[in-house]
Amino acid sequence: MTSSDDEDLTNSMFQEPTGYFKPEQPAKYTSYTLLSGQTLRLRLVGHNPLWGHYLWNGARILSTYLQTHAAHSIHNKTVLELGAGAGLPSLVAGTLGAEKVVVTDYPDAELIDNLKENIRTCSGATNIVAEGYLWGASPAPLLAHLPEPSSSSSKEGFDILLLADLLFNHSCHGALVDTILHTLKRTGEARALVFFYAV
Repeated sequence: MTSSDDEDLTNSMFQEPTGYFKPEQPAKYTSYTLLSGQTLRLRLVGHNPLWGHYLWNGARILSTYLQTHAAHSIHNKTVLELGAGAGLPSLVAGTLGAEKVVVTDYPDAELIDNLKENIRTCSGATNIVAEGYLWGASPAPLLAHLPEPSSSSSKEGFDILLLADLLFNHSCHGALVDTILHTLKRTGEARALVFFYAV
């Protein structure tokens, strides 16, 4: 056996079999109609191991809840969404007059670019910004988006946190709770809205 035969054998050992990698999936689109009648068109990534290629039912239910029960509490408030996927609840919060919305998901370029595209195509979404964020990491990049505090308050956290269909990810509960503790404002009016859809 020659050295070139050894090289060929070594190279072929580490090659994936034909058809091992599935072709990249194109983006998909779905829509959600607000109670006002306005329709939001959402782009979903084609496929993602972090489940960003679905519009989860918890996000739909939370979005409807915001419109029917919490519209008054969102207006002029700061909002942070964790694990947002397509970002529907954040887009709805933006349409309800939130002062500032920070929509986050795992810092994967495809997921964050998709969030930015959904913000760009949602009319009136000038108060929303997308950030990649790993739960449990320093909240400083998120808190930096909060408006400058008045002399009587500080940049201590968000008024409202949105979490839709995140509880299934059991191994990350500690990091998720840590993030909630470090990003939610410490006042009686601050709320973390945690929604999940069980079948």
